[in-house]
Amino acid sequence: MDKLTLQYRYDDSHEDKSLPHEDFGRLSVQIETERFRGKGGFWVRWQDVVAFGESLRTYPIAKDAPVETLWGYDTLEGDDVIIRIRIEPKDALGRLLASVEIADDHDRSQRLKTSFRTTYAALDVFRQDIAELMDQKLESAVLHGH
Repeated sequence: MDKLTLQYRYDDSHEDKSLPHEDFGRLSVQIETERFRGKGGFWVRWQDVVAFGESLRTYPIAKDAPVETLWGYDTLEGDDVIIRIRIEPKDALGRLLASVEIADDHDRSQRLKTSFRTTYAALDVFRQDIAELMDQKLESAVLHGH
């Protein structure tokens, strides 16, 4: 079963108001496909995760304008990319392709790139899960393959 799972751990300052406020938290990503499995994570701004979730409302997703998010270092190109999630049309029948790249944030030469098919219905559930994840109502948001 193909799936992409996101988890987010807010910085301690999110709950403890006596600490200096910090917008960053740890985004953990796990990808499972028929042939590949990988996990990783990176420190990202919570606002960027929320914005990515909202971007999943796009319908239809144009072939020349996929929904994509990147997290990483400096230029966000090449080995600077730690997490990349890209959703684009797979075919004219409304199926989608979810492409995921995860690198180890300490040894960027260690990376996994894979993809799986999904649907707009699954994407909408994922979008809702991300909103609830960021509201701390869910422990994880999952995009299922089809």
